Amino acid sequence: MSTGKILSESVDSGIGAVTRRFWWPVYAEFRDYGHASETSLHLCHSVILLDTSRIIKGLRCPGSRGRLRCWVEDRTREVIRTQEHPEAGGVPFPVSPEDAEARDPLRWATRDSGLPRFQQRWAHVLLETALERLLAHSTDPVHQLELEGLLAHLDQPVSSNPVDDFQGWIQTPQILSFKQRFWHELRRAVDETLMEAQNLEVELLELFPPR
Repeated sequence: MSTGKILSESVDSGIGAVTRRFWWPVYAEFRDYGHASETSLHLCHSVILLDTSRIIKGLRCPGSRGRLRCWVEDRTREVIRTQEHPEAGGVPFPVSPEDAEARDPLRWATRDSGLPRFQQRWAHVLLETALERLLAHSTDPVHQLELEGLLAHLDQPVSSNPVDDFQGWIQTPQILSFKQRFWHELRRAVDETLMEAQNLEVELLELFPPR
Protein backbone atom coordinates (compact mmCIF):
# COMPACT_ATOMS: atom_id res chain seq x y z
CA MET A 1 0.00 0.00 0.00
CA SER A 2 2.73 2.46 0.84
CA THR A 3 4.11 2.04 -2.67
CA GLY A 4 0.94 3.51 -4.11
CA LYS A 5 -0.45 0.22 -5.44
CA ILE A 6 -3.50 0.69 -3.23
CA LEU A 7 -4.80 3.24 -5.71
CA SER A 8 -4.76 0.94 -8.71
CA GLU A 9 -5.16 -2.66 -7.57
CA SER A 10 -8.47 -4.52 -7.51
CA VAL A 11 -10.41 -5.34 -4.34
CA ASP A 12 -9.22 -8.95 -4.45
CA SER A 13 -5.51 -8.15 -4.71
CA GLY A 14 -5.27 -4.76 -3.01
CA ILE A 15 -6.71 -2.91 -0.05
CA GLY A 16 -9.86 -5.04 0.08
CA ALA A 17 -7.84 -8.22 0.59
CA VAL A 18 -5.57 -6.59 3.17
CA THR A 19 -8.57 -5.27 5.11
CA ARG A 20 -10.26 -8.67 5.16
CA ARG A 21 -7.10 -10.11 6.70
CA PHE A 22 -7.97 -8.21 9.90
CA TRP A 23 -11.56 -9.40 10.38
CA TRP A 24 -10.65 -10.96 13.72
CA PRO A 25 -9.74 -7.75 15.66
CA VAL A 26 -12.99 -6.19 14.38
CA TYR A 27 -15.11 -9.21 15.26
CA ALA A 28 -13.53 -9.48 18.71
CA GLU A 29 -14.13 -5.78 19.39
CA PHE A 30 -17.85 -6.27 18.72
CA ARG A 31 -17.83 -9.34 20.98
CA ASP A 32 -16.06 -7.44 23.75
CA TYR A 33 -18.76 -4.80 23.50
CA GLY A 34 -21.35 -7.47 24.25
CA HIS A 35 -22.74 -8.51 20.89
CA ALA A 36 -23.46 -12.17 20.18
CA SER A 37 -21.21 -14.03 17.77
CA GLU A 38 -23.71 -14.00 14.89
CA THR A 39 -24.40 -10.28 15.36
CA SER A 40 -20.70 -9.47 15.54
CA LEU A 41 -20.04 -11.27 12.26
CA HIS A 42 -22.95 -9.42 10.66
CA LEU A 43 -21.56 -6.09 11.88
CA CYS A 44 -18.20 -6.94 10.30
CA HIS A 45 -19.86 -6.23 6.94
CA SER A 46 -19.84 -2.53 7.88
CA VAL A 47 -16.07 -2.51 8.31
CA ILE A 48 -14.32 -5.41 6.59
CA LEU A 49 -16.46 -5.72 3.46
CA LEU A 50 -16.91 -2.06 2.60
CA ASP A 51 -16.38 -0.88 -0.94
CA THR A 52 -12.71 -0.20 -1.68
CA SER A 53 -13.37 3.44 -2.53
CA ARG A 54 -14.83 4.02 0.94
CA ILE A 55 -11.80 2.46 2.60
CA ILE A 56 -9.40 4.60 0.57
CA LYS A 57 -11.45 7.71 1.35
CA GLY A 58 -11.27 6.85 5.05
CA LEU A 59 -7.51 6.32 4.90
CA ARG A 60 -7.10 9.80 3.45
CA CYS A 61 -8.88 11.40 6.41
CA PRO A 62 -6.56 13.21 8.84
CA GLY A 63 -7.62 10.97 11.73
CA SER A 64 -6.49 7.81 9.97
CA ARG A 65 -3.08 9.23 9.00
CA GLY A 66 -2.91 6.80 6.09
CA ARG A 67 -2.81 3.83 8.47
CA LEU A 68 -5.31 1.03 7.96
CA ARG A 69 -5.27 0.09 11.64
CA CYS A 70 -6.37 3.55 12.70
CA TRP A 71 -9.17 3.66 10.14
CA VAL A 72 -10.46 0.16 10.92
CA GLU A 73 -10.48 0.83 14.66
CA ASP A 74 -12.24 4.19 14.22
CA ARG A 75 -14.77 2.65 11.83
CA THR A 76 -15.46 -0.20 14.27
CA ARG A 77 -16.10 2.22 17.10
CA GLU A 78 -18.34 4.29 14.84
CA VAL A 79 -20.47 1.21 14.11
CA ILE A 80 -20.70 0.50 17.85
CA ARG A 81 -21.56 4.10 18.67
CA THR A 82 -24.23 4.54 16.00
CA GLN A 83 -25.56 0.98 16.29
CA GLU A 84 -25.33 0.78 12.52
CA HIS A 85 -26.54 -2.44 10.95
CA PRO A 86 -25.29 -3.17 7.43
CA GLU A 87 -27.40 -4.12 4.47
CA ALA A 88 -25.63 -7.40 3.75
CA GLY A 89 -28.19 -8.50 1.19
CA GLY A 90 -28.56 -11.87 2.89
CA VAL A 91 -24.90 -12.69 2.25
CA PRO A 92 -23.33 -14.21 5.38
CA PHE A 93 -19.90 -13.11 6.53
CA PRO A 94 -17.39 -15.68 5.18
CA VAL A 95 -16.51 -17.00 8.66
CA SER A 96 -18.73 -19.27 10.76
CA PRO A 97 -19.58 -18.33 14.37
CA GLU A 98 -17.82 -21.50 15.54
CA ASP A 99 -14.60 -20.65 13.71
CA ALA A 100 -14.79 -17.04 14.86
CA GLU A 101 -15.08 -18.03 18.51
CA ALA A 102 -12.25 -20.52 18.24
CA ARG A 103 -10.06 -17.85 16.64
CA ASP A 104 -9.73 -15.63 19.67
CA PRO A 105 -7.33 -16.86 22.39
CA LEU A 106 -6.92 -13.27 23.64
CA ARG A 107 -10.60 -12.91 24.48
CA TRP A 108 -10.30 -14.87 27.67
CA ALA A 109 -6.81 -13.94 28.86
CA THR A 110 -5.60 -10.49 27.92
CA ARG A 111 -1.85 -10.07 27.69
CA ASP A 112 -0.56 -7.41 30.03
CA SER A 113 1.37 -5.56 27.34
CA GLY A 114 0.05 -2.07 27.95
CA LEU A 115 -1.57 -2.21 24.51
CA PRO A 116 -5.35 -2.08 24.03
CA ARG A 117 -6.86 -5.40 23.03
CA PHE A 118 -7.55 -4.18 19.49
CA GLN A 119 -3.87 -3.38 18.96
CA GLN A 120 -2.81 -6.68 20.53
CA ARG A 121 -4.99 -8.60 18.13
CA TRP A 122 -3.82 -6.52 15.18
CA ALA A 123 -0.20 -7.25 16.12
CA HIS A 124 -1.08 -10.93 16.45
CA VAL A 125 -2.46 -11.03 12.88
CA LEU A 126 0.70 -9.37 11.56
CA LEU A 127 2.95 -11.90 13.31
CA GLU A 128 0.79 -14.73 12.03
CA THR A 129 0.90 -13.34 8.48
CA ALA A 130 4.70 -13.17 8.54
CA LEU A 131 4.99 -16.75 9.82
CA GLU A 132 2.49 -18.11 7.30
CA ARG A 133 4.40 -16.48 4.44
CA LEU A 134 7.65 -18.02 5.61
CA LEU A 135 5.96 -21.40 5.91
CA ALA A 136 4.47 -21.12 2.42
CA HIS A 137 7.91 -20.55 0.90
CA SER A 138 9.85 -23.02 3.04
CA THR A 139 11.15 -26.21 1.44
CA ASP A 140 13.07 -27.46 4.48
CA PRO A 141 10.99 -29.99 6.50
CA VAL A 142 12.79 -29.05 9.71
CA HIS A 143 12.08 -25.37 9.22
CA GLN A 144 8.47 -26.18 8.36
CA LEU A 145 8.03 -28.00 11.66
CA GLU A 146 9.63 -25.12 13.55
CA LEU A 147 7.36 -22.59 11.83
CA GLU A 148 4.26 -24.67 12.52
CA GLY A 149 5.33 -24.81 16.16
CA LEU A 150 5.75 -21.04 16.26
CA LEU A 151 2.28 -20.55 14.80
CA ALA A 152 0.81 -22.84 17.47
CA HIS A 153 2.80 -21.04 20.17
CA LEU A 154 1.50 -17.69 18.97
CA ASP A 155 -2.04 -18.76 19.90
CA GLN A 156 -1.14 -19.28 23.55
CA PRO A 157 -2.13 -16.09 25.47
CA VAL A 158 0.61 -16.26 28.09
CA SER A 159 3.09 -13.62 27.01
CA SER A 160 3.35 -10.17 28.56
CA ASN A 161 3.86 -8.81 25.04
CA PRO A 162 2.60 -10.25 21.73
CA VAL A 163 6.15 -10.57 20.46
CA ASP A 164 8.15 -11.37 23.63
CA ASP A 165 7.99 -15.15 23.63
CA PHE A 166 8.38 -15.23 19.88
CA GLN A 167 11.54 -13.13 20.05
CA GLY A 168 12.97 -15.57 22.57
CA TRP A 169 12.06 -18.53 20.43
CA ILE A 170 13.68 -17.23 17.27
CA GLN A 171 16.99 -16.92 19.10
CA THR A 172 17.29 -20.71 19.10
CA PRO A 173 20.08 -22.03 16.82
CA GLN A 174 17.66 -24.18 14.81
CA ILE A 175 15.84 -21.22 13.30
CA LEU A 176 18.32 -18.37 13.36
CA SER A 177 18.76 -19.08 9.67
CA PHE A 178 15.37 -17.56 8.85
CA LYS A 179 15.17 -14.92 11.57
CA GLN A 180 16.15 -12.16 9.14
CA ARG A 181 13.53 -13.36 6.67
CA PHE A 182 10.89 -13.29 9.39
CA TRP A 183 11.53 -9.64 10.19
CA HIS A 184 11.50 -8.87 6.48
CA GLU A 185 8.07 -10.51 6.19
CA LEU A 186 6.80 -8.76 9.31
CA ARG A 187 7.86 -5.37 7.99
CA ARG A 188 6.26 -6.21 4.64
CA ALA A 189 2.99 -7.18 6.34
CA VAL A 190 2.94 -3.91 8.30
CA ASP A 191 3.91 -1.90 5.21
CA GLU A 192 0.89 -3.30 3.36
CA THR A 193 -1.38 -1.55 5.86
CA LEU A 194 0.11 1.90 5.23
CA MET A 195 -0.38 4.47 2.50
CA GLU A 196 3.01 6.08 3.12
CA ALA A 197 6.28 4.24 3.74
CA GLN A 198 7.39 6.97 6.15
CA ASN A 199 4.88 5.63 8.69
CA LEU A 200 6.44 2.16 8.83
CA GLU A 201 8.83 2.67 11.73
CA VAL A 202 6.18 4.50 13.77
CA GLU A 203 3.64 1.73 13.22
CA LEU A 204 6.16 -0.95 14.18
CA LEU A 205 7.07 0.94 17.35
CA GLU A 206 3.43 1.36 18.37
CA LEU A 207 2.52 -2.27 17.75
CA PHE A 208 5.73 -3.85 19.04
CA PRO A 209 7.10 -1.41 21.66
CA PRO A 210 10.53 -2.23 23.12
CA ARG A 211 10.47 -3.87 26.52
